[in-house]
Amino acid sequence: MAGGWLPVASGQSGAQLAAQTFPAGDTRTWAVSVAKDLTGYSAEWRMGVPVSGALPSLLPVAYSPPEVVVLKASGANLAVITGTTSTLTWTTTYADTIGLDPAVYWHQAVVIDPQGNPTTVAEGRVTLTQSLRALQNNSASPALISPVVFESFAVWQGDNTPPQAWSFGPPNAPWDLTGSVMTLTLTGLLSPTTIVTLRSDTGDGNLVVDTTAQTLTWNYTSAQSAAIPPSGATYQIHRLINGTSQLWLHGNVAGVAP
Repeated sequence: MAGGWLPVASGQSGAQLAAQTFPAGDTRTWAVSVAKDLTGYSAEWRMGVPVSGALPSLLPVAYSPPEVVVLKASGANLAVITGTTSTLTWTTTYADTIGLDPAVYWHQAVVIDPQGNPTTVAEGRVTLTQSLRALQNNSASPALISPVVFESFAVWQGDNTPPQAWSFGPPNAPWDLTGSVMTLTLTGLLSPTTIVTLRSDTGDGNLVVDTTAQTLTWNYTSAQSAAIPPSGATYQIHRLINGTSQLWLHGNVAGVAP
């Protein structure tokens, strides 16, 4: 790039920034140094993908205009710090990327002189990776658990308390169950019913989703607990949402006799 327009931060080659990789929803502070006094200039930073998909390179032969998904502009949320060497600074926030699909994006920083002429001073790639926080933010999408959690438990045969409860995700930030229908399937029970499937949307109170506490509770009956043998029974918990079914939790369940 001619005319003294070169980033001067170490590790940069020409106008290309080092690749950035972080989970969707993470906060990142950016800074681009430019070997020019930018007094009187405005600036913008854009992140997006071309209409045709991810760029095969920074300078493709067939260029298609990008779809901008994040925009920072001076006077709003981008600062231009002037001097012999000037610096552009901005922050990508939780709200900027939490709703974006994990993908490789293209980003570009541009300065605009007082006559309105733009000049690119930095560009590069941003790779957003999956994050459970981003997946759980969208209640219309099933959460991905890899591997599926295995957890066993036991109840006293013939009892109907205390209820068996589960939460999903870290204790200080349980996953959002809004919009979810949960199913509990028990197999290997004592005859005459060897398989029982309960759903949280039947209204019978057997299986309850609490979207305030973000918990799933099985209020088992005396008959249900009496049907659980000391060994050989298993259970599965699935989340159903928008026509999808996904296994979240499974394990052994034992009926303990006094």
